[in-house]
Amino acid sequence: MRILAVSPGAVYSTTDVYDGLVAGFTALGHEVCQFDSSRHIYVADQELRFWLRKAKDKVPPKRPRPGDGGLYAEFAEAVRFSAFAEVLVEARRQAVDLVVIVSGYLISGEVLSMLSRRPDTPHKDGIAPTVMVFTESPYEEARQLRQAHLVDGVFVNDRKSVPLYAQATPYAWYLPMGYHPTRHLRLPGEPDYAHDVVFVGVGYRERIEMLEAIDWTGVNLGLYGDWRFVGKRSPLRRFVHQGIISNQQATDLYRKSRVGINLHRSCVDYWGDGGGEVHGESLNPRAYELAACGVPQVTQARKEWYDVFGSCGINTAFVTAGEMERSVRELLGSDDLRARVADSQHRAVQGHSYTDRAARIVDCITGG
Repeated sequence: MRILAVSPGAVYSTTDVYDGLVAGFTALGHEVCQFDSSRHIYVADQELRFWLRKAKDKVPPKRPRPGDGGLYAEFAEAVRFSAFAEVLVEARRQAVDLVVIVSGYLISGEVLSMLSRRPDTPHKDGIAPTVMVFTESPYEEARQLRQAHLVDGVFVNDRKSVPLYAQATPYAWYLPMGYHPTRHLRLPGEPDYAHDVVFVGVGYRERIEMLEAIDWTGVNLGLYGDWRFVGKRSPLRRFVHQGIISNQQATDLYRKSRVGINLHRSCVDYWGDGGGEVHGESLNPRAYELAACGVPQVTQARKEWYDVFGSCGINTAFVTAGEMERSVRELLGSDDLRARVADSQHRAVQGHSYTDRAARIVDCITGG
């Protein structure tokens, strides 16, 4: 099969999903053509700004600001269409059998409708069968459902959300997260530890509250990512390494830590007032990545944790901050326990790589 794979547009986080699936399709013997969304978005943004300045028109800000009259939103939509219109050209030029769009949070809806062959879309004579691999359920259902109506099929990352998408498209499948088998793996030798405990991710308010409820005395904790809501007087302040880091840096930090923490998200709107809460039941990529790297993890409990890791024999899932602290200190207090937990969790994720996920996508599409 000849597949056009469209990247998310971000250069971190969901990029691992894209890279893993591309590697998986390739390992399975499929021919993969790649579309680098981040590069096309950058070029389209710079090009449109250049012509606006040339025409002496108002150039929108880099981020939306109060009172811009919708200028930013109009410009952003123009950038999205300009950047992703090239997907139509590539799909036609490469004569692909399938288009796989990972995340797709930046792609233009008009491009999707012109690309897919879904009979009830405005452009039902599209270019190629098109599926989206959604990565943000259950937090961005409104946006993803709008897109689901425009494509031939979708793969959803939280199993609780699948029935919702089955109402939007005749083909909706559950695709769990996973790990990149050549990126998230154990390395030989004893690491030069940077932290006792590490967490890489966004500092959502509920995560901050959970971590602030723990006594971290004597523990070298590392918090990496976007932690802008940690106050100056917060006990977490001294542990924060502010700023987005690359996926490779995150993986290196996992391996250089004695224990990895896995926290799930519940708030819908990070930038505003939180937007309410929503709770999924499936695992995030971090759960698989930590285990694949051989790092013993303490994780916020979710139903799927027990499906994947229930046979480990040592339960490191928690609901309360007190339970998390007990598990962390037990692991830090015993090299033998950490090794046993790491081994059992590593065994549990075998069969959950993105090569396995790529095989599932092909089986669903082909009816295999």
